[in-house]
Amino acid sequence: MWVVGVIFLLSICRIGLNKYREYAWQEEMYHRGIKNKVIVIDPGHGGADPGAMVGSLKEADINLSLARELKKELEGMGAKAVLTREEKGPLVPDKKMSYVKWMENLRRRREFALEEKGHILISIHSNANNSKQASGGIVYYTQFNKNNMRLASNIQEQLNLYWGADNNMLEKGLSVIAWDKMPSVLVETGFLTNPRDREVLSSYAGRKKLARAIAVGIKQYCDGLPEQ
Repeated sequence: MWVVGVIFLLSICRIGLNKYREYAWQEEMYHRGIKNKVIVIDPGHGGADPGAMVGSLKEADINLSLARELKKELEGMGAKAVLTREEKGPLVPDKKMSYVKWMENLRRRREFALEEKGHILISIHSNANNSKQASGGIVYYTQFNKNNMRLASNIQEQLNLYWGADNNMLEKGLSVIAWDKMPSVLVETGFLTNPRDREVLSSYAGRKKLARAIAVGIKQYCDGLPEQ
């Protein structure tokens, strides 16, 4: 009988510990400053899903390269940054993936952010439009988390400064950011269909500068969080 009692007590302790960890993680999410923040970067598309294409230029490749540069920038600021995908892996779409599986893949990227105890989720994309005049970066957010709008605003401001644009951030229920677990935004970094944007996005130097602009926006958001 005492064995059952010990097992019961251990179960209670485990539940209590898990609740404490969950509470601590939520508290850390809204502490001021970027140091030690866990920022999950999701390079959109990948594998059998190239995203937007212009000639031989694939959005998925640009997203991954830019995400890697963003990771370096954020780590240089004291954050911990992790990517949801590389060239290969379980979160990369394959050729046999149905639409349902593709949607599950997007949800799995969110679950990855939870597993990593992320404090912020940034999904990186490159835009396309029928008009070659459309240019600059656009940040998408949802109302699911109270801080999404401010995070989006900080990043949008930096993208506009970089591109010399006056684009507005937009609210849209995109699957990968449509949740309330952590502040999450989707960043369309520029338009592959615009000649100037494409030149920047297809160059290492351009992607590095763009990554810097996004990182500065994230840091501004973190620095604007209330004192704890």
